[in-house]
Amino acid sequence: MNNMSYFFVSLNVISISAIIMIITVTSRKLKKHGGKELLLIFVFIFIASMSSFIESIYTGFEVKHLWRNISQLGYFMIPSASFNFIMRYTKVNNKFVDKLIYILFIYASICILLIFTNGFHHIMRESVTLNSNGVLKIGQTLFGKITVALNTLISFSGIVRLWIFLMKSTRSSRNQIIYIFVGFLIPIVLTYTRSILSGFIGFTFPTSTSFLLGIIFIIIGMYQYEFLSTSPIAMSWVLDEIDLGILYTNTNGLAVDKNRCLNDLSWDIEQVISKNIRWESAIKKLYDDEIEIFEDNKYFYIKIHHLKVGGAISLIRDITADKFKENELKLHAETDRMTKILNRESFILKTQKLLDEHVGDSSLIIIDIDYFKTINDTYGHMAGDYVIKTIVNLLKNNLRDGDLVGRLGGDEFIIYVDRCHIDQIEGLTSRIKESVRNFLFEYDTKLFKTSLSIGGVVNNNKIFKELYKIADEALYEAKESGRNRVIIR
Repeated sequence: MNNMSYFFVSLNVISISAIIMIITVTSRKLKKHGGKELLLIFVFIFIASMSSFIESIYTGFEVKHLWRNISQLGYFMIPSASFNFIMRYTKVNNKFVDKLIYILFIYASICILLIFTNGFHHIMRESVTLNSNGVLKIGQTLFGKITVALNTLISFSGIVRLWIFLMKSTRSSRNQIIYIFVGFLIPIVLTYTRSILSGFIGFTFPTSTSFLLGIIFIIIGMYQYEFLSTSPIAMSWVLDEIDLGILYTNTNGLAVDKNRCLNDLSWDIEQVISKNIRWESAIKKLYDDEIEIFEDNKYFYIKIHHLKVGGAISLIRDITADKFKENELKLHAETDRMTKILNRESFILKTQKLLDEHVGDSSLIIIDIDYFKTINDTYGHMAGDYVIKTIVNLLKNNLRDGDLVGRLGGDEFIIYVDRCHIDQIEGLTSRIKESVRNFLFEYDTKLFKTSLSIGGVVNNNKIFKELYKIADEALYEAKESGRNRVIIR
């Protein structure tokens, strides 16, 4: 052998040995996503590489012919196995793809069978000869050329599939997919440029080396980006499909990547973060936190989690609908169903809270509709409901924004006014009494009037029960004094 022959053999041995080592490593990761499919590709690559190498070192026609046929087992199966891996890797799981992969493997198997039995029918090859340089020359039939072309088409289909998903992927997964894409592309490119390269460098790369270069890129993706642990294309698809905004920031708090849901919000993300001190602090100082923000007339819940590898991830969920539902439920729980003002329990809680917070005099006013039972008996309960709703509106018209009004039950109402003095309350209760007394109620073409009895208290007492007791006694006195009266203590 000359030096070039030694180099060729050495390069083949090194490449095939490396492929065997990679197969060994991959066989230990079969439970990982895509592990079985990737191992199948490497096995067929080994068959093709080893057979091509053995063919090259033997000189006899029969032996060369045999190993050439064996090598076709690898060459014809690699495109189908690669297509199968890419579909599984991208989690394209549907019946059509499953059937297509099944058909591709059957097609490859038939081609291999036809190659091994070609001596009986000559469907794949017209001739097989050994030239003066000891190299097999294959004369393909038209059918044989078509099968090779279809095999090439299958390979390019997988490459195109990867390219499409590469373009749709997020930046964080794009690096991994590039490695995988290049890994599948290298053997194809070297196969079609081998003769051109040999003209420039005066040497033909062994088949095993061409495959190994591609495998190396895939393995880099495998270890550096945990290729067999997670499918980034599938993960990218999941991240883009879920109804949850996802933001990845680096150790400086700057946005590095975000998914489609967050993109759809059309936020100037840096500006939004800067407006929310807790969010900005969590992603810069790298600690976990949960916050709520109001942006673009919507409520968002944000969960920030710092990553051990550096940076932070923020999960952003639109909770506007939940907020409205929560407020609606809260409103139902706190308000009287008919009048939409505070019910007894809520009024007491809110009033006591205000009493605890405020300094100075405050007032509690209890109101009762005079002869309300007569209205119900004379005009009906629907008329009674109408009177109650109307009086509530009249009460609201006389109150300030910060004053509280509630319904104690039946025809009794209660008002709380803070930071006031007795003259104000006397004026307020007088206006309320007169507004109802002068109002002409009309229900079902019937006209009638009614009046109010009002009892109230003005002092700096901070205990609701004590204020209520005094106001209730004043109301009782107003009713006993002939009704349509105001008594303030």
